[in-house]
Amino acid sequence: MDKHTFLSNFAPKTQEHTLPGGDTIEIQELTLEQRGKLHATAKADPIEGQALIVCMGCVMFTEADIQDVKQLPGDLVSDIADAVLALSGLAEDAEKN
Repeated sequence: MDKHTFLSNFAPKTQEHTLPGGDTIEIQELTLEQRGKLHATAKADPIEGQALIVCMGCVMFTEADIQDVKQLPGDLVSDIADAVLALSGLAEDAEKN
């Protein structure tokens, strides 16, 4: 396999996530670059870090939505963030913090 084939064969995983009220949203795995950004952000401001997880991990949001996400109920944000972290293989890291 050459480099181009290798790099084009892999994309972040996506899945449907059921919210506490029963609606579903599409979430995606964080990339390596996003993990680094999350680490730096969460270290400085854990609340901003949790909103960033939602904005990077939900296909309907962008990072421009961080302030809006920070106004959502904490339990809802935590539910989504936990699902994104689990899909990204980072659930154990979140439990340690």
